[in-house]
Amino acid sequence: MPRPAHARELQLAAKAAAHAAKVKSASRALVKAGDARDTLQRVSRSTKDGKRFTAHFASGRTTHFGDPQSRTFLDHGDRSKRLAYRTRHQKDLNTRDPYRAGYLSYFLLWGSHTSMDAAINAYNRKLF
Repeated sequence: MPRPAHARELQLAAKAAAHAAKVKSASRALVKAGDARDTLQRVSRSTKDGKRFTAHFASGRTTHFGDPQSRTFLDHGDRSKRLAYRTRHQKDLNTRDPYRAGYLSYFLLWGSHTSMDAAINAYNRKLF
């Protein structure tokens, strides 16, 4: 008998939270003593062809991510599409690198928030 969709969503959320805790501790270990913690400062429209957004980090690092042709959970708020995306892209978290486009898309574009500002705050709390 198949599980209800919300049970799968809860299972994925628990896995993502556990993984985020591991990444957070790993990213903190990489920060040298006395250095400021890196955080995601803002997200703007990308100037790079084929990318929708650019993430700007406090360290000066930038990452272009997102497909300009596709719609995301931020756009439509459809929870079933969100679950399908997050199930398909769970493997993107295996890199354990919060600067990668897969991470940014997973947590910002397809996270639990429908506003970019709320998604950025949640991203920083989870990963930095």
